Amino acid sequence: MRAMSIMEFPDLRDDAPPPREPATKVGPYVFLLLLGLFLIFAMAFWESQRLRDDPWAGALASVDGEPPWEEAVPLWARQLPGENFAGNAFTDGLREYAERYDTRQVEIIEAMGLDDHEHVLALELPLEAWENMLASGRLPQPGAPEVLAGPIARLDAFTLDGATFEVTGTIRREIAPFTFAYALPADPGVVQFFTPEAGATEGWLDIDGMARLGELEPSADPEADPEEDRGLLQPNAQTGAVIVLGVIGGLALMALGGTGLAYGLCVWLAGWNIPFLGAFLQEVKARPGLFWGLHIFHYSTFFGSMLLATVTPVSQMRALQMLQGVFREGDLQHIFEAYASESILAAAWVTFYQNFVVSTLFAGVLPSLIIPGFAILKNTLSLIIVGYPMAPMWTGMAGMYTYHSGTMILELGAYMIASFAVLLLPIHFVKTVRTGEFKSGIGRGLYAMAGGTVFVAALLAIAALYEATTLILLN
Repeated sequence: MRAMSIMEFPDLRDDAPPPREPATKVGPYVFLLLLGLFLIFAMAFWESQRLRDDPWAGALASVDGEPPWEEAVPLWARQLPGENFAGNAFTDGLREYAERYDTRQVEIIEAMGLDDHEHVLALELPLEAWENMLASGRLPQPGAPEVLAGPIARLDAFTLDGATFEVTGTIRREIAPFTFAYALPADPGVVQFFTPEAGATEGWLDIDGMARLGELEPSADPEADPEEDRGLLQPNAQTGAVIVLGVIGGLALMALGGTGLAYGLCVWLAGWNIPFLGAFLQEVKARPGLFWGLHIFHYSTFFGSMLLATVTPVSQMRALQMLQGVFREGDLQHIFEAYASESILAAAWVTFYQNFVVSTLFAGVLPSLIIPGFAILKNTLSLIIVGYPMAPMWTGMAGMYTYHSGTMILELGAYMIASFAVLLLPIHFVKTVRTGEFKSGIGRGLYAMAGGTVFVAALLAIAALYEATTLILLN
């Protein structure tokens, strides 16, 4: 079958509004991209400076097991009983679905801790350490049923074995292990609540634990995970609200700049009459409003999901745990293993296969041949699902986005171009109905849609190589 040339199709302007001459200057978009990146760097630097002199910034704690080093403080831990909480519709529904349809997912839910409650930690710490932990309120009286609450701990009071414990103060958000926990002095007056018979476990706390963890020598067992079975509590602390909003703002500026550069690239390439891609590129040039509108809509859902996460920190933490669990133990474990191998090419290939073949081609483009514009719905849901756990709410995420923002611009921008491409078929179908000319209608729509799919594949290949390189070399 002879390949069709773009020159065989009539000019697009006979079935679309007269295209405005697009701005060819990319300088403003480069400026926005760099300004956004600078803002993210500034937030990451500010965060590092805030944590640099904080003695608790590198704290690490485990609720069970012996410490891997000698310099650690013992603690006793209990998880709050479920009767202190109303049922969680999300986790309850997820567990019910897993038990009914896929029992393997039950283990994943448990491993991710999606239905875990806060821990209550009893520790032997000097008074000055307790005073340094306090953000507001007062310290608990030793021996009394009183506790300090972590910054996202949900209750003002709870019961343990029939006794009511009251929250007297809050813990600073910079202290990661207590983010989703309660703490009180390990005094003889409360020791009966932290015995093995009461369900308590013995763990440890080390203020310099993160640094010591990085210095551990690899296990002699090649399959051993250095963090496995340590019961580690939250390893990252909440970052400041200004930093969170600053990083989101920087990402939004980069998204705006990246969209402008993507449009400028398409317009520039359209002038080259590239075989097969030319029809799609001409469509982009002729429909700037549709191109920009889809990008603005998709990015609005993505950043809206991030902003929602800032006011629902517990749910966001669970969503992030779930996302990490999917990569570590779930359906995307092969991607985690490829990155763990530290082979850039292997990691790039599995990333490209997942992002293009699975998520774009089979889950978006091909279904759009049957359900017009299906990829738009799919991409919208994906952006909401990904944006929520990826909100930069935890220390270290601002630094990660100094390089991972490039991945975001390339990958998300490619998905949005795929949304544009699949709309070309229904647009030209309308022309076929109106004129009865198949070649200039459905034929052109299919041809342009196929060219757009190839263009998206090229963008996702570049994005995969960039992501594999940065994550392996920098993370």
